[in-house]
Amino acid sequence: MADVELEALDLGYAALFLGYAYAEAVMARVEEQGYQGVRFAQGFLIQHLVGGEPTVGEVAEAQGVSPQAVSQALDELVALGYVERRVDAEDARRRRLALTPLGWEMVEATREARRSVEASLVRRIGRRRTDEAAATLRDALGALGGVEAVRTRRVRPPR
Repeated sequence: MADVELEALDLGYAALFLGYAYAEAVMARVEEQGYQGVRFAQGFLIQHLVGGEPTVGEVAEAQGVSPQAVSQALDELVALGYVERRVDAEDARRRRLALTPLGWEMVEATREARRSVEASLVRRIGRRRTDEAAATLRDALGALGGVEAVRTRRVRPPR
């Protein structure tokens, strides 16, 4: 199998592969801090808990997946101690999802890891190029209609 020429990558693939490498670097730093077991894909669920205390159904609707898919990821995060189910204050039959104190610590560790990865990029390619790359990617995101999903924490994994 022939090697891929990096110069031949279009913007979408370059951004995708950068995202994968960035996520791997972040996850490695998070694990080094002792936060084990969380997977990149679970971040799509966690993003909804940073912004509030939704129900499984609300997360499923926002993500365009089944409640069973959310429940499976949720069960893993509950077992790890990052998320808990709480009784809804207005309807005791309903359960809300919330980050635990350990979950909030993991979120902050992830944010710090992201800052660390970016700082390493700045050291390698410079502040100006890092900022320009980020601005270009944000502009491309807007051109493809993806900004609102980011702003409202409704980013979905690709189909």
